Amino acid sequence: MKRARELVEQLFQNINHEDMKIYGRIFSSWTDIAGTDLAAHSRILEIDRGIVFVGVDHPGWMQMISMRKAHILSCIKKQYPSLDIRDLRFLLIDGVPEEEIQKRFGALQPENPEPAQQEQAQNEEAPEPHPPEDFKKKLEKLGKSIEKKWK
Repeated sequence: MKRARELVEQLFQNINHEDMKIYGRIFSSWTDIAGTDLAAHSRILEIDRGIVFVGVDHPGWMQMISMRKAHILSCIKKQYPSLDIRDLRFLLIDGVPEEEIQKRFGALQPENPEPAQQEQAQNEEAPEPHPPEDFKKKLEKLGKSIEKKWK
């Protein structure tokens, strides 16, 4: 039987590094996508099967961002067509301890976001992909977390 760490490492060996760079860009470009006011009260938590999950810190801001859903989704589709994003889901994270949010979504959030740029421009000048050091650390942390849960 394989250890959890080996399974996670095997999983990430099969992932296209270019896709990972694009996911990193969408996280880091949230302010450009949602706008300064909305981004100050929300953040992308996860992207899963074409759905972007966004955490919002207050019910009032949840209403505001919901009214801009079509525009935000349109911006994401235009800037990141290869991600095939088809929906946005908003989650109220007000009162949820940060540790709980990190447990559920933390492994996918980049710590040091790059400046936002459109996918096409990045693809034209992209150097050979290499996973960033902070990504490797997050994978190690994820592996340890999985090991703890399955012991």
